[in-house]
Amino acid sequence: MDKLSIEEISDAIGRLNSKKLVSETERYLKIIRLTDELIRKQKPLADKDRKLAEQYREAVEKESAILMSATSISLKLILNFRFTANGHIREFEKNFSYFKKLKAHHIGLLMSICDDAEMIQTMLRQSAKTRLMIQTHSETLQKYDYLTKVLRERMADRPTTLLKLRGSGKKITALNQTFGEMNDYESHHAENLQKQAEQHITGSEFADYYDIIRESHENIRRRQHYIAAYLKELKQGWEVLKSLAIGGYSSRMDGMLKHLLSEHSKRQAAFREHVVNCRQSLI
Repeated sequence: MDKLSIEEISDAIGRLNSKKLVSETERYLKIIRLTDELIRKQKPLADKDRKLAEQYREAVEKESAILMSATSISLKLILNFRFTANGHIREFEKNFSYFKKLKAHHIGLLMSICDDAEMIQTMLRQSAKTRLMIQTHSETLQKYDYLTKVLRERMADRPTTLLKLRGSGKKITALNQTFGEMNDYESHHAENLQKQAEQHITGSEFADYYDIIRESHENIRRRQHYIAAYLKELKQGWEVLKSLAIGGYSSRMDGMLKHLLSEHSKRQAAFREHVVNCRQSLI
């Protein structure tokens, strides 16, 4: 086996690390949970808090991009990793069989890491767009609430009898007509405004959007833990694959081989089930 290829792959996989991504993500989710609560309650958000949240989000995206780039390098090296008998002629078939399976295991893990890192970026951007939409329209709703509140107070305080000026001049007649139209309008709309006020809870119109943002954050947290677990398994697997490539199969590998290939099979089965469920949902 090409010693240089093994060293290159070892270096590339050894550099893969999700600790910075996890710490940056947790820091971002912590501050954004606080800012979202302020927005939800329609309380003012300080510029420094908004800028800090944006800064943390950019840090997460940066770490995701770094991990994706490093993972792509490892994936390319694994794809080009070729098996040779390396003097183990009697065990060639067994060595080659395990080599192919472990290589597929590594490729699957690396692709999953890339996919999850990319999904973290996508969900961060989408939740940021949703949050901006809520902030923008929240101000309009606050103005609407204030206006309807003034109208309701005006209607509640209006006299029970129709205001009418005495006299018969043109101006007095026009004013009395205006007063009558105002009274008709208020009588017609007062009940509807009151019903709307009773049914409307400030901020409730965005409840579904906040649910989406919260689910995105939970998904981001899950995916970062998946990445950490995948990297741990990848590094364990590489030690086995490297030993297999250099020294050939050994019965001492059985336990780890069984574990790694079992995990790979579970992921493949879960993916197939996911595809089937997606197709059924489209029918």
